[in-house]
Amino acid sequence: MADRVETEKRIYEVQKLLLSGMSPTEICQKMQVIWGVSKWQIERYISRSYKYWERYFSEKKGKQLEYQKAKRADLYNQAYRDSQWDTCLNVAKDEAKLMGLYPAEKHEHEIKVPDVVEVVHYIQESKPPEIIEESDANNR
Repeated sequence: MADRVETEKRIYEVQKLLLSGMSPTEICQKMQVIWGVSKWQIERYISRSYKYWERYFSEKKGKQLEYQKAKRADLYNQAYRDSQWDTCLNVAKDEAKLMGLYPAEKHEHEIKVPDVVEVVHYIQESKPPEIIEESDANNR
C-alpha cells in the first residue's frame, strides 16, 4: 500500500498521462504493470485527478469573479468621483452582464444560399481527375 506522498505522486503521474491524451483504459493497463496495483486502484487515482481539477478550477473561477467584480467597483467609484456618468453607466452595465443579469444576446446572421448552378459547378471543379475519368468511362 502506498503512503500519502506516493499516492500524491501517482495521482500527479495520472494527471500528466490524462493531459497527454492517454485514455483511462490505457492508463490502467500501463500503470498496473508499473505500479503493480489493481485496475480499481488506478481508477481511483483517475477519479481523484478529475476531482482535483474540478476543485482547482472552481476555486480559481470563484476568485477570478470576485476580482473582476472588485475591479469594476473601483472603476465605478473613480468615475463617480470624477462625475463621469457615461463611464459609470458602462461599468454598471458590464458588471450586470458579468453577473448574468441580462438575458443571452441574440445575433442574427444572414445566410446566403448559393445558386444550384454554382454548387454543381463547384462540385465538378473540385473532383480529382481520376474520379472524373471514371465517371466519363462509365458513361461511354
